[in-house]
This record gives sequence, structure tokens and C-alpha cells, in this order.
Amino acid sequence: MIEITADRTRTVLFSTHIISDLERVADQIWILRDGALAWAGPLDALQGSVVRLSINARRSLPAVLPLTACLSQRVAGERGSAVVTQWTEQRHSQLQETLDADIAVEPLGLEDIFVELHS
Repeated sequence: MIEITADRTRTVLFSTHIISDLERVADQIWILRDGALAWAGPLDALQGSVVRLSINARRSLPAVLPLTACLSQRVAGERGSAVVTQWTEQRHSQLQETLDADIAVEPLGLEDIFVELHS
């Protein structure tokens, strides 16, 4: 499969749930969720836009975090975590100010992104 996909004159449609295989050979990704297209685009763009946020606030966080493009979130007092798409430095600064919090950003691998999209 790796040899076939290395030939840039060919297009290969590869359907799998084995994410490690997909990461080795794919440059474009399509992810289905509940029968609908949840993502279509370059692998590196997907991995660059989906992150996990670890939030440590100076006061109790709201029960629902003020996030757009959020796949999941958990809040317990002054600590929270969330997985979001379309993350930017501007969103980072705005959220830190809004929540009066320190926010650590962790990029996710394709398998973690797949799990988040399907949980």
C-alpha cells in the first residue's frame, strides 16, 4: 500500500478503522460520523486544528465552557478540559482572559481525533 500511495499519479481510496495504517499512507482524510461527513481535507490540517485544552482557572469555571467548535468538555471546579476544532492563538488569548485561567494546549494524533469525533 505504501508503494502504491507513493506514486502521486494515483488516487487510492482506503477505508479502515486502523488509524495507524491510515496515518502512514494518507495525505487527505475523510471522516464519517453517523453517516455524515465530519471532516474532509488534508491530514496535517486536521491534526493542526484539533487540540485538547487543559484549563486551570483562578475561580470556579462555568458548568458549560464558552467554546465554539467543541467536541467534548469536562469541568470540575477550577479545572477543566475540552477538545476543540479550529483552534487559533486568538481563541487561546480570548479564552484565557474570559475564564481568568491558564490554558495548556495539546495537539492530538489522528487516533485521538477519531475517538473524539465518535464518542
